[in-house]
Order: sequence, then C-alpha cells, then structure tokens
Amino acid sequence: MNKIQVTQPTFLINLDNPTEVSYEPMDGNWKSITVQTYPYGFPKIKDNEILYVFKEEYRGYPRGYVGKHYELNKKYTEGDIEYEYTKLGSNTLMGIYYRGDNDVVREIEKFIRSKVSTENYTEYVDMNMDNPWVRIIVIGGESKFLFTK
Repeated sequence: MNKIQVTQPTFLINLDNPTEVSYEPMDGNWKSITVQTYPYGFPKIKDNEILYVFKEEYRGYPRGYVGKHYELNKKYTEGDIEYEYTKLGSNTLMGIYYRGDNDVVREIEKFIRSKVSTENYTEYVDMNMDNPWVRIIVIGGESKFLFTK
C-alpha cells in the first residue's frame, strides 16, 4: 500500500510527483488537499492511489486523504477499455479507447464517471459519432479554454 504520513491536515501535493508534499505555497503543478475523516476506517487502496495519513486516529476515527496518481505515457487496461495519460501544458490529456461489444457510449460514459468525476475536465467527442470507440478528455482547470481562439 502507498502510504505517506503528513504532519498537517491541509497540505499540497505535487501532481507531477504525488509522493512529494509541501505545507507552504510552491511554484509548479501543485494541488491543495484537506484531509477527511473516515468513520469506517481507511478505504482499501488501489494500485494507482496514495493514502496521505494525517493521524491514524482522531477522536476515534482515522483522518487522511486518498489521492489517485498515474504514470504518464503508459497504457492502462480496465476490462474492454484502454486508456493513457499525457501531459498537455498544465493539463492532463486522457485518451480512451473502447474495444468491447457492449453499448460503447454507455461503457465509456460509465468509465469517465469513475475516473474523472471529481476533477475539472472537458470531453471531446466525434461530432458525428462516426468513431464512438475513442474519447479524449482534458483534465485540469484550464481544460475548456485549451482549444479556443
């Protein structure tokens, strides 16, 4: 399990290297995090997640934050979906390819909700849906302004 002990309940993580934390403002690709309480214990951590632990127990409950991280330019597979992350300025580009036999739109939508639902993102879809098997997602605060004039 990826577990990092933090000394304050609010901290910053380096999105380019999520094992690096700071307690004061930093230049670069950093995100502010505030820990939360888990009344039923910390959730089971997946391979692409890091548990930032503030206190193993505070007033009877553990406190921390579970953050997802991923390697850039590496292909991942989940069921019938292949996907990859690439850096695009201060944003992250996520390419998704569906290779199954089920309803492609429904499966990709479900996948997107599970991966990026809590992040700011812009989704790019083939306008005529001639190629519904491919989807491009730009994750980041400036994602919707990326391709505008």
